[in-house]
Amino acid sequence: MIINRALLRLPVRHRRAMELRLKKGWTQATIAQELGVSQMHISRLIREAVDILRDICSDQEETA
Repeated sequence: MIINRALLRLPVRHRRAMELRLKKGWTQATIAQELGVSQMHISRLIREAVDILRDICSDQEETA
């Protein structure tokens, strides 16, 4: 699946935050507690990860 391959290309912290959010359904507050950072930091990581994933998927569509 494209999204699983794209997730593997994320930086480790971004990938971990996205996996906890998407696969486990954790809240940003719970993820923040798990990773020892603020909820605001998790919000930024997720936003950045979505932007990166969008770019990765867009690049893959263009080459297909």
